[in-house]
Amino acid sequence: MSIDPDGLSPAEQQLLALLELLQAEGIEPGEALADAVMRTVEWQVLVRSTIVLIGDLVGSMAAMVALFLSGSSSDPRDEA
Repeated sequence: MSIDPDGLSPAEQQLLALLELLQAEGIEPGEALADAVMRTVEWQVLVRSTIVLIGDLVGSMAAMVALFLSGSSSDPRDEA
């Protein structure tokens, strides 16, 4: 991958140089890295599903409160 260094800031140029050094070393990921990534994925999936559930519950409660405070019904039969 080749990036034109002319359009980069000094910090980006330094980062690019460090990344090229790291790429040149050719370090192979080990089994410990794969294990660490999988452990992270597992707990993030659990936390994400819990947060989504809580968000859905709070959103439903907010909609219910808004409906009660508006004093109107969304049922079209009530308008007739």
